[in-house]
Amino acid sequence: MQKFIIKGKKLKNWKTFHSEFKKEMNFPDYYGETMNAWIDCVDELTDEPTILQIDNGKYLKENEPE
Repeated sequence: MQKFIIKGKKLKNWKTFHSEFKKEMNFPDYYGETMNAWIDCVDELTDEPTILQIDNGKYLKENEPE
């Protein structure tokens, strides 16, 4: 089982959301930094169960409420 922990304090906006996930989850260089691309990359990671943990996710919600 894989586990990824994303530090929510680094998620200041959607740009940093995408850059942090790309770095922490080793997304490919062609990652398009959109939610559709994010879903595709997460889906392609593995066939085994995966835990995705976002610590302090409130920071992104406060800065980017939509």
